[in-house]
Formats: sequence, C-alpha cells, structure tokens
Amino acid sequence: MYKTNKSWYNFLLFAAGTLVSNIGSGAQGIALPLYILDLTGSGTLMGTLTFLSYLPRVLLSPIAGVVGDRINRKYIMVGLDYARGVIVLFLGVLVHYRLLTIPILFGTQLLLSTLDTFFGPVTSAMVAELVDEEELVRANSLLGIVGGISNIIGPVIGGIIYGLGGIFLIFIINAVSYLGSATFEIFIKYKPHITKSVFTLQNVLFDMKEGVSFLLKKRGLLILMGFSMFMNLVFNPFFQIVLPFIIRKIFSYPPSYVGLLEGVLVIGMLIANILLSVFLSKKDTGLLMKMGTVILESLFMLFLFSLSPLSGNSILITIGAIGIGFSIPFIDNPATANIMKMAPTYIRSRVMAFLNMVSQMMVPVGALFMGIIIDKAPYYTLLIGIGVFTFILSVAFIFWAPREVFYPD
Repeated sequence: MYKTNKSWYNFLLFAAGTLVSNIGSGAQGIALPLYILDLTGSGTLMGTLTFLSYLPRVLLSPIAGVVGDRINRKYIMVGLDYARGVIVLFLGVLVHYRLLTIPILFGTQLLLSTLDTFFGPVTSAMVAELVDEEELVRANSLLGIVGGISNIIGPVIGGIIYGLGGIFLIFIINAVSYLGSATFEIFIKYKPHITKSVFTLQNVLFDMKEGVSFLLKKRGLLILMGFSMFMNLVFNPFFQIVLPFIIRKIFSYPPSYVGLLEGVLVIGMLIANILLSVFLSKKDTGLLMKMGTVILESLFMLFLFSLSPLSGNSILITIGAIGIGFSIPFIDNPATANIMKMAPTYIRSRVMAFLNMVSQMMVPVGALFMGIIIDKAPYYTLLIGIGVFTFILSVAFIFWAPREVFYPD
C-alpha cells in the first residue's frame, strides 16, 4: 500500500535545506561578479558570466522536466546539492593554490547553472507531494518567506565576507551550504508516485512531446504561461535596466539607493508571504490572484509616476517599491498552487520546466528592447509605454482569463 509523503515534517526539512543553500548561493552570486571585476576590470566578462547563467535554463529546461518526471525527485535533489557542493569546494581549492583562471571559472559556472536548471523543476514539482492540496498556498508562501530571507541575508553576507576574506571564503561557505542542504534533504521521507523506464533518446523525446501536448490542451495553463511571459517581458528588465538607469543617470542618486530599492522590494515580498502563510492560506485562490493583480498594477502605476519628471521623489519611489514587492506574492503563490493542481504529478516537472523555460526566454528579449529604447528616446516615453502595456495586460487577465485559471477543477 502506498505510504503518503504528505507531512509538514517533510516539508520543513525541504524548506530548511532550501534556506541554507539559497543563503550560500546568494552570497556567491553577489561576490562572484565583484571578484571578476577586481581581477580583470572587464564589464564584458561580467556580462559573459550572466549570459552563461541563463543559457542552460533556456536550452535544457524541457529535458530537466523529463528527468524530474522519470527519476525519484528526492534522489535528484540530494544528488545535485552534493554535486554543487563538491564543485564549489573544488573552486575554493583552486583559489587556495592560485590555480583558478577565468576559463575554468566560466566552465564551472556553466556546469553549476546546468545543475541549477535540473534542480529547479524537480523541487518545484515536489512541493505538491509534501503537503495536502489545500495547504499549497501556505507552503508556497513559506517558501516565499524562505526565499525572501535568503535574498536579504545572502547578498549582505556575501558582500561582507568577500570584503573580509575574499572569494576563497565565499566558495567554502557556499560549498558548506550546499552540503548542509543535501544533508537536511536526506531525512525527507519520500516515495515517488511513478517509476519509469530507463532513458533512451526516444523516451526523452516522447516525454517532452507528452509534456508540451498536455500543456497545449490545458487552456488555463496556457493563459498562466502567457501572463507570466508578458510579466517577465516587462518587470525583470524594468528592474534590471530601466530603474538603475533612471536612478543613476536621470536623478543622480547614489548606487547604494539602487541596492536599497532591491532590498525594500524583497522586504515587501517577505511581508506578503508571511500574511499569506499565517492568515490567508485558506482564502480563495482566484480572489487572491485578482486582488493581487489590481494592487500590483495600481502600485506599479504609482511607481512609474514617481520616476517621471513630474516627481522624482525618493520617498515615493521607495514606498512604491515596497508596495510592488508586497503585491507580487498575491499573484505568484496562488498561481503556482493552481499550476500544481492542474498538472498531475507524473507530468508536473515537465510542465513547470517548460513554463520556466518560456518565461526565462522573455527576460533577455525585454532587456534588449528596453535597452535600445531608453538609449533612443526620452525615458518617460518608455515609462508611458510600460504603464499602458501592463494596464491592458492586467485588465485582460482579470476579466478574460477562463475560470480554470483561478479555480482549477
């Protein structure tokens, strides 16, 4: 008889491992570009590092989904954490003996990004097997809290430790975090629902086709994918390119203010995740998503106004950033829970991997487009265009999305 995986004990072990590894990877994520800049003085090499980080996500996400649906997800999760820990420890050893070169660093970064690509869909799909369906919003909110804490602590620790001990200490701490995370995950009691045959090229292609076919038949999933695509087309490039450009080039605020805005954005998300986890986890997912969309668009329009030539007020900009961060989990967490409900466990990794791949593809497209526009036209014309686009997108999502988007059967 099948023994259920669903236990808060298992989920808390999962969340603890996620917290530990995210703090370590966050510390390395902030320190590694600084190390390359200190070593070479080259912005191009820093950009190359970012490109290598995105490349595996775009190319390998569908295959990662097949792996997650075909192999025991716990084995993958633990194995990848141990593998990442060993690789980062190897980098630390190379630094200690002065053997680390840029080609080696880029090669290992490509390998680590590949492992991250396989790790993401597996862990996302596994959440629904660790808690009951009615607890998915709470579970995703708790993971959002974990992500928020790690996104605040990791970069801060990374900046401080890099300044005190250099990249060697960063690599050692991150290696320990991965190995510690894997150790937490070993104690998760987990039995896979489905065991599939060994890999062949034919099986992999069939599984990928099966995942895409399932997605194409689910109108609700397609709408959520489209909404996510267009949100990523705008929001990620906006905060990565447009906002720093305006803050530094137009208003001449110090670089520390850009970091402050990123921090308060995460704090807003953290507050919302706490509220969703403690007080609102049983609320109607459709209501949460619609309410979150209205709040997000309203505050984003306020934020765009605060960046216009008519304002430029730092207090208003900061309040707007907190509000945007606060509203995002009210859309993301219920939407993720609904995706998990719409995609059965045997195919969930493939569906989430494909959704992730398509969403990630839109980030560089949006970044390229906004970068060109902001160099060619007055920046406020871009703000107006972004505002009109997101308003139309929000209205269309709320009023014309099918019922299953908000209330999956």
